[in-house]
Amino acid sequence: MKPERESGPVASIQIDLDGVWAIRRCYGDRSLSPEDADAVYSEGLPRWLDLLDELELRASFFAVGRDAQADWKAELLRQTVQRGHEIGNHSMTHPLDLASLPQDALESEVCSAQRALNAATGFHPRGFKAPGYSISDALIRLLDERGFVYDASLFSTPWGGAMRGLTRWLSHGKGENSGTQYGGNWSGGRFLTPRVVGAGRGLLEAPVCVTPFLRLPFHGGIALALGEGYFRRCLDACRRAELPLNYTLHGVDLTGLGAKELTGGRGGWFFRHDAENRRRRVKDILRLIQERYKILPVLDATQLWKSAFLKENSASDR
Repeated sequence: MKPERESGPVASIQIDLDGVWAIRRCYGDRSLSPEDADAVYSEGLPRWLDLLDELELRASFFAVGRDAQADWKAELLRQTVQRGHEIGNHSMTHPLDLASLPQDALESEVCSAQRALNAATGFHPRGFKAPGYSISDALIRLLDERGFVYDASLFSTPWGGAMRGLTRWLSHGKGENSGTQYGGNWSGGRFLTPRVVGAGRGLLEAPVCVTPFLRLPFHGGIALALGEGYFRRCLDACRRAELPLNYTLHGVDLTGLGAKELTGGRGGWFFRHDAENRRRRVKDILRLIQERYKILPVLDATQLWKSAFLKENSASDR
């Protein structure tokens, strides 16, 4: 019997497939390309697919367009679709300053990735997630105009500045840092539950989960670093508040890569677990979510979240 709940609050599992080249660029190293050897795809993605099969879960994988143009990665993305998972748009080149790009560059990042992902997989992405949670009104308008069903970029936490500071420290100040990374000052105090934000076709914004009140982030990398106790307290706080859960993990979470391979050496405490230990811990995270939530891919969850939002607002208007 599947352990997830059949009713009650809905959760989605998002897995961002940031390639090693994109991760290293965040920390100041531009020597790698999407065509190079990449453990996120060769190790992480197959392990993710096997783990999700084991738990009988379907998830949403957000892929970068440049990765989809590498033939061997495209084959793995096709396998992801064939095994029942959703592919989402994670931009063309993974710029952490996406929200501050000029309109033509912003449109190119979104639309070029759509074409690359569709050509690689035959799947037409209906959802978008910005690199580094870098979101803006201009991005929301563009996604709405282009017919996207949902965006999953909003990071409603005031702790983004601290997270940007940690990234600067890990990169020795040489990384691809942006004032809009982790939402900047634009998103810190915004809504915690999915709501319609598009003026035209009704784009739904599905915020990345944080706790109520203190708005503490507890997505995959943070949960792996701070431990199960921290994750359980945050998860239980969300469940008591009956908050929907849009939970983010990363392809790199199921690799054996450590600080040396990802940041150039700093932050060993953050990337301290080997591949098997990470798999066990990630499996525990997913099982705990299954016990408390009904889990669906974001595209499926969006339909329920949108209906709930429209119903609630219709009732408040009467």
